[in-house]
Amino acid sequence: MKILFTALACLISVSVFGQCIDPLACNYNSNEIDFGDGLFIPDDQTQCFYSEITFTSFFPGSEVIDANADILNLFVNMEHSYMGDLVITFICPNGQSLQVHSQGGAGTYLGEPIDNDAGENPGIGWDYYWEPTATNGTWEANAGGTLPAGAYESVQPFSNLNGCPLNGTWEIEVCDLWSIDNGFIFDWSIEFDSSLYDNSSCLYIGDSCDDNNTYTTNDTYNFNCECIGDEEVIYGCMDIDACNYSPFANSNIPGDCVFIGDPCNDSNPLTLNDFIDENCFCGGIEISRIDELETLSVLIYPNPASNNLTVDLGNLNGVNTTIKLYDWSSKLVFEKQVTSTLTIDVSGFAKGMYSLELSTDAQVLRSQVIVE
Repeated sequence: MKILFTALACLISVSVFGQCIDPLACNYNSNEIDFGDGLFIPDDQTQCFYSEITFTSFFPGSEVIDANADILNLFVNMEHSYMGDLVITFICPNGQSLQVHSQGGAGTYLGEPIDNDAGENPGIGWDYYWEPTATNGTWEANAGGTLPAGAYESVQPFSNLNGCPLNGTWEIEVCDLWSIDNGFIFDWSIEFDSSLYDNSSCLYIGDSCDDNNTYTTNDTYNFNCECIGDEEVIYGCMDIDACNYSPFANSNIPGDCVFIGDPCNDSNPLTLNDFIDENCFCGGIEISRIDELETLSVLIYPNPASNNLTVDLGNLNGVNTTIKLYDWSSKLVFEKQVTSTLTIDVSGFAKGMYSLELSTDAQVLRSQVIVE
């Protein structure tokens, strides 16, 4: 918005360039000019209030053929303490004009003004429309007290605007021809029939769009004007605790997730009981270590274990043997000295691979066990 003030007039300019002005569109942009807390209507009888809207959203060369059908309404939100002061005119790009009010109505209030001549404080504006189809008379015909908000007939016929170019600068002119009472304008607009607009830039429900999601297809605007696509099915493991978790998956394949402790095949013929370790790698127990235990008839079972793990010392029965159990981080989680078969309760241990160590004064034997 560009705001200009001159010595002769208060001029407010707004341009509407190629915007979508169809209220049914998702990207609808109203051509209403909102002045926020309001702008003062000059009350010194040497200047008028002017505001402009420049349209470029109509088809090139188009014009008002029948203003009674092409123009739906002229709108202003304002307040003033003396309706009889005012002359309000709408002016089209080629200079043709339509006077909607011409001083009638005397001391009728518009909106809720602050009737204090010494100050320039805005009151509360009400919505007033001039419509070619209105049948309840002009402002003057409804004068008295406070003019109700709503739609009214224009002083001059809307046909005054027949032949006006649609593209270009449209103006509102508000002149206060008597001193003392004053008022403010808060916003105004011109609403044309939607069929007149070149709405090639409009976006509608069902139109194609891009939701910026690489995992959707057929993106379109839904009934809430949100750009949403059909979610593409991406299969994979959706369990964040799994070794093969995929952050892009949106559909699980049953049994596809792989967890620490799960059996696997490390393709190494020199290992047995292959399983997924704490680093999510597949590995097994080296056969050479198992052979050492088998030579001494030492049995470790069941492996994997979930409740109790039994260590049968075999040929080491009667020999002072220290049994230690280390977790994947090499932290000692169990230690005991025995001379015979031992049962270890592993039900409270975390799932994963553990290192079992049997040590005597003569040797140290190691093996790997799995807690599941």
